Amino acid sequence: MIRRPPRSTPKPSSAASDVYKRQVIRWEGLFAIGAAFAYCCMQLLTRHMHTTASTATMVAYAQIALLIASAVMGMLTGKGQFSDVGHPSLQFLLRSWTIPTESDLALWVFMGSVSAIGTYLVTRGYRLASASVIAPFEYVAMPCAVVWGLMLYSESPDRVAVIGIMLIIGSGLYIMRRESS
Repeated sequence: MIRRPPRSTPKPSSAASDVYKRQVIRWEGLFAIGAAFAYCCMQLLTRHMHTTASTATMVAYAQIALLIASAVMGMLTGKGQFSDVGHPSLQFLLRSWTIPTESDLALWVFMGSVSAIGTYLVTRGYRLASASVIAPFEYVAMPCAVVWGLMLYSESPDRVAVIGIMLIIGSGLYIMRRESS
């Protein structure tokens, strides 16, 4: 889920803002499409590899791929040389990287462990059952994201987001019902 910056975020310069407003399809929206495509590929590979590789091996592949992607991102943008963009989310993403404090590093280790466990469980689920059975359980993430957004950021989804959420969940439930009959 892509989180919009809070309303109190400073506005970009007027020239950059004008260009940003005129674009019908903004290129930063491709990040969400890329993430969805990568997740889809991961699930398809899981279904394809479930007979030849163990769950632990597949999780290791996923974690190594994330590590490599993060390292490449850090090498390309870690000095902040591309942070002078008009979109606040991209300014955040492309800002210069800093060395984490010990408490931040402990939090990273915790988040990495939870991510690895979650990846293991999802991969195991996709190995044991068909995607049409498992996928609807992943839709729990959408209401959770809405609740976390309300609790942590006092932000509720706008009309377009609600329509998108309903479309995704509705199509998943339709496919699940069609597959079961």
